[in-house]
Amino acid sequence: MKTHTAPNLAENPPKKRTGGTVIRISTLLAFSYGLQMYAIVPAYPTLTTELGLSYSQVGLMVSPWFLGYSIAHVPAGFAAAAWGLKHVAVWGGLITAVSSGLIAMSGSYGFMLTSRFIGGIGMSLVVASIFPLGNYWSKPENGKLVAGILNGLGLTGGSAVGLYVWTILMEAMDWRSSLWIATGIGIVIALAAAALIEIPKNMDELEGDEFSWANTKKVLTSKTMWGIGIVSVAAYGAFFTVSQLGPGFAETEHGFSSSHASLLGLVMLLVGIPGSILGGIFADRAKKFRSTLWVDQKVRI
Repeated sequence: MKTHTAPNLAENPPKKRTGGTVIRISTLLAFSYGLQMYAIVPAYPTLTTELGLSYSQVGLMVSPWFLGYSIAHVPAGFAAAAWGLKHVAVWGGLITAVSSGLIAMSGSYGFMLTSRFIGGIGMSLVVASIFPLGNYWSKPENGKLVAGILNGLGLTGGSAVGLYVWTILMEAMDWRSSLWIATGIGIVIALAAAALIEIPKNMDELEGDEFSWANTKKVLTSKTMWGIGIVSVAAYGAFFTVSQLGPGFAETEHGFSSSHASLLGLVMLLVGIPGSILGGIFADRAKKFRSTLWVDQKVRI
């Protein structure tokens, strides 16, 4: 195991150009997993007729993604510590992109569910790496703002594009071809990450081989970490489920056109972009981090 080396930013300040590039690539990786998660959503009404699925079966396709994401979340953190942030980010981006390709060539409902599960695993790998990368390359006073950008412009922006733009694509071509386009975009972003992501100097521990059971125990016994996890349940359970299933329900049950129905989820996602960025700015300036969690919950209620 490598000897821990504390960063000496005074002697070796991070290059602004390199830091900005890494943060932009990290944002694109977040954009990619948001895109892969939502690019299939406009095809839900088509799947009910093409594969003879009930709406509850189509709705179930949301679950495997988050099941894979949740199961792999802690192991993804282990992987980032053991193999390095860059390697895990690139492999996560590739796995997430490939999951859309697997759905595009699938002919059975079970294979689609498995592909969604694989996509969730890929997303967990990306999340475990890009947020630490963004934090390490940002200024200390802007760490949470960068996290807000990754969530807002990255995840939410990619989700919005996948939901609305892919609705237009699927009207112009079949849904399988549209998913192959999403796959190609994801692979290009992952390859760009492999070429452009750099680790700050004097922070060799981020290169991997730094897994520690002692540090893992500290994280798993942290009340703050468990508090953040519990607070996040409502966001993942309600926000992502409604934004994915709402458009299909509006189209099949109320006769909306596919483009109008997708606007329902699009509005929800677009509102999340400034919300994530403003939340990051507030968190960077708040005296107590806990207050940022309570403000968010009060607004949601």
